[in-house]
Amino acid sequence: MMKLSLSESTVPLGDQLVDQLAADVCPCADCNATDAMEAALKETCAESHALRLPPEAAVLALKTAWARHPQPAYMTDEDWSHRYFVAITACLSAYFE
Repeated sequence: MMKLSLSESTVPLGDQLVDQLAADVCPCADCNATDAMEAALKETCAESHALRLPPEAAVLALKTAWARHPQPAYMTDEDWSHRYFVAITACLSAYFE
């Protein structure tokens, strides 16, 4: 496996995948609808596996995607933080499935 530093400025999975993940982070006003996010995370993790990258690569892609997506105005900081926690948990779960 490739050694990966979370402080790297480039995401080894590519901008197109990160952009898709960013688009699916919070796709609608009903933030309980996580199907698109979970599908994007599974794709991200599958790509990580295909490239023989460690789980940190998928987490870095999610972190980068999250930074590209503004917090929706209707969400409190606590709700947004909780959604990020849920996304990280789902990402790691998908990687190790």
